[in-house]
Amino acid sequence: MTESLHPDNLLRRIAYIALWAYFFTVPFEYSFVLREPLESYARVTGELVLLVGTAAVIVTGRARRWKAFHWLALLYLLLVSISLLWDQSPTEEAEHALRQYLQAVPVLLLSWEFARSVRERTHLIFGYLVGGLISALLIMREAFLLHRALYSAFRYSVEAWNPNELAIVFAVGLPLALYLALDRSLRASSIQVWTGWLYLALGSLGLLLTGSRTGLVVGVVGFGATPFLLSRSSRARIYTLLAIFASLLCVGLTLIPAGTWHILSTVGSQVQSGDLDERVKVWRFGWQAFLESPLFGSGVGSFRWASGTLYNAHNTYLEVSVEQGVAGLLLILGLILSLFARLKHATASGQVAGIFLLLTWVVAATVGHLAESRVTWVVFSLAILFACDQTSQDAGFQLQPADQ
Repeated sequence: MTESLHPDNLLRRIAYIALWAYFFTVPFEYSFVLREPLESYARVTGELVLLVGTAAVIVTGRARRWKAFHWLALLYLLLVSISLLWDQSPTEEAEHALRQYLQAVPVLLLSWEFARSVRERTHLIFGYLVGGLISALLIMREAFLLHRALYSAFRYSVEAWNPNELAIVFAVGLPLALYLALDRSLRASSIQVWTGWLYLALGSLGLLLTGSRTGLVVGVVGFGATPFLLSRSSRARIYTLLAIFASLLCVGLTLIPAGTWHILSTVGSQVQSGDLDERVKVWRFGWQAFLESPLFGSGVGSFRWASGTLYNAHNTYLEVSVEQGVAGLLLILGLILSLFARLKHATASGQVAGIFLLLTWVVAATVGHLAESRVTWVVFSLAILFACDQTSQDAGFQLQPADQ
């Protein structure tokens, strides 16, 4: 039996395919809502990854060495799980939030295990972008064919997606698309390169159609990777990028409703007013809730009930502080800082892509509630894979003696 067909290797390959399916389904997880208890395709694929991935590690007895980042992620998950003991929110709310964490965080650990090479990581990025394109096409259908704004006038979305959350999904894909499209040293396949180009056009258009001011700002941050990646690109790719920008401008001015442009143009006025669409009021209530349980918080998923506002936090750092206290906030900040520190040792293009991918999330987290979001842990998964390019083939350790 050849090595590639060995049962152990076959099981690990199946686990990687499940992982790819997860990255593919996350960007459109609420674009197709399934009946309970399935909920979404991302939930189904996430549970499949946990089942097959865990089985593959146990059966093969091999696991890749964790970095400090992974131990911090595990500690954070343990804290979130334990906080259910003193949770102040209704049981159903708390259990739903905890289930989100228990599905999303372990996938981060399993992506480290099964995406060991640059090629495998590139496939995961490709999967995310293809999934994002599905949501982009669906939102264009809502806007251009059906003329139906599901959320509010001139703010378009798809099925159960909140426009702000969908905009963030589009935005975090932009540095990934730039990475595939511009970095010729990556030696991505033609279909992957053209997927990157297509995402830059359609993903950006989808982001604008959400009418999300948060998404617009985060998208601009994502595009910040462009000048740093141009040095690793060819003249033909640079011309292609310019053509896409010109086409996007023409299509946007022609097809996007004037009302949507008006909403997006109020970014400056929202900042100057100091209200940020009433988010500041929510933050004040959240701060008071934090002061009541500052060390370990009020429990997983409890922000709305602890703050008494019945609104989401609209700030991930405050959300974590209220629900898991200072202990949780330090762990989340430790995860982010450890990623930035490790990215200093990444390859040139991987460093750029990883840094701007993280920056999009860091900025989005200031006005979004992303702690338990699957997109958050996809971003963290890819960032640590970028950070360890130079050691992507490092040795694992045996879970059992070699002679067994």
